[in-house]
Amino acid sequence: MDALLERFLTRVGIKDLKPYETGSFNKLLNDASNNTIIAEILFDTYLNYKEYLDLLNTIHSFVLSGGFEIRLSFAYSKKDNQNKIKEIISSFIKSPY
Repeated sequence: MDALLERFLTRVGIKDLKPYETGSFNKLLNDASNNTIIAEILFDTYLNYKEYLDLLNTIHSFVLSGGFEIRLSFAYSKKDNQNKIKEIISSFIKSPY
């Protein structure tokens, strides 16, 4: 994980950084006119569903508590793991959310 991503995740309230340790910003823009951060995080592989959920819920809480708006997307350097995609979708379907 690069220092900038670590600072961002800590700022929005992520407590456990370990799941995101392979990440780095692929794109990071500040739209000052709208108080919005536009970012793309590059990971080696897909995260687990819970890790996406924790990240997105934490960011949502940060925004609702008065933090800056965040538009976030993800990219992956290893895209060939179809079983991982199936696992993420299955976890989502079984999720109470």
